[in-house]
Amino acid sequence: MDIWKTNEFEFEVGDTERHAVKYHFNQTLGALRIWVDDRLVLSKFKLFSLHTVSRFEFPVGTAEHHTVAIEQSRRRIVGGLRTQTCTTFVDGLAVGTY
Repeated sequence: MDIWKTNEFEFEVGDTERHAVKYHFNQTLGALRIWVDDRLVLSKFKLFSLHTVSRFEFPVGTAEHHTVAIEQSRRRIVGGLRTQTCTTFVDGLAVGTY
C-alpha cells in the first residue's frame, strides 16, 4: 500500500515560445509545487480546505504571453483521502485533465 498519495504531471504551453509546466501535489503531506521551465512559481502547504475546488493561476511566457490555470478538485465527503483531479487551462481553454 502506498501511503504517499501524489498527483503529478507535466505539460507544454506556447506555439513558438515553448514552456514546460510541472505540477506536483503530495496529498499526504499537503505540499503543492508548480514549476515553469524548472523555475518554482508556486509553493504552498494545503493540509485542510473547506473548498472542493482550488484554482492556481499564473502567467507564462515573455514574448508569447499565456495565462495558465490549474484547478484541483476533490469530492466533498472524505475528499482528502480520495484521488483528486486536476484540470489545466491555457488562456481559458481546457487542455488536459489529470
